[in-house]
Amino acid sequence: MFYFYIPFYIYNLTYMRGIFLHTLYSARRDKFMFGLLLGMIFASLIGAFLGSTSLVEPAQMRVVYTCATCRFIIMIGMMVFISFHIKRLFENKEMDVFLSRVPSRSSIVLSFIASFVLISFAIIAQSVIIVSIIYMQDIVNILVWGFSLMLEAIIVVSIATFLSIVIRSSTLGLLLSFATYFLSRVVGNFIAYINLSGAKFSLNSITEVLLKILSIVIPRLDLFGKSDFIVYGSYSGSIFVTLISQAIIYSLLITTLTIMDMRKREF
Repeated sequence: MFYFYIPFYIYNLTYMRGIFLHTLYSARRDKFMFGLLLGMIFASLIGAFLGSTSLVEPAQMRVVYTCATCRFIIMIGMMVFISFHIKRLFENKEMDVFLSRVPSRSSIVLSFIASFVLISFAIIAQSVIIVSIIYMQDIVNILVWGFSLMLEAIIVVSIATFLSIVIRSSTLGLLLSFATYFLSRVVGNFIAYINLSGAKFSLNSITEVLLKILSIVIPRLDLFGKSDFIVYGSYSGSIFVTLISQAIIYSLLITTLTIMDMRKREF
């Protein structure tokens, strides 16, 4: 019976390719990748200057500042691009065209996420080249850092796509994307503070419990793209098992929620 569905799969893949190319054309039209490249180059120059003023390990400080700024620019830039791109699709009725021509709404969601992930991978590759130029040693560590950044981008793209489709207001969806990303980056520090404080039965106990629950629900993005991977090579197989597991679990879960919302939505 599987062979009877092969023409249907090929039909879906044909239109998925059209959505895929449309997203790439939109990024090219908006000069999105070029703009992020200029931003990363400018940020790396500032990071190199700030690192050179350090009295201890100036070379390492340069790469720390550069990695942090490039990571911030990439993730924030992807969230902004996804939010306004999907908003433009709804406003220009292009989403209605996709829905009328593609029989499966899940194919539309998967095409969007795949195209956004590909764009983020291309930008991350540019950041890896920039970091390699600034810190011309330990290329393997830089590639490991870039790989972890790609895993983080998969989660960020899934979250931004979900919020952009579920919430019609692009401003609100973008703010929620920023808030989710911020919480995912700092929740580990909150939990570490709670463990160190050791306060029990205090007025903050409810907040501490909520933060612990939140740390289980949301991804731990503070574990991704760490500059320690480049400077000290502080990574191991267990760390990457955790990172890959998070990327797979959260991306699949959020993508499933996005597909469910698309199937229930009335256009």
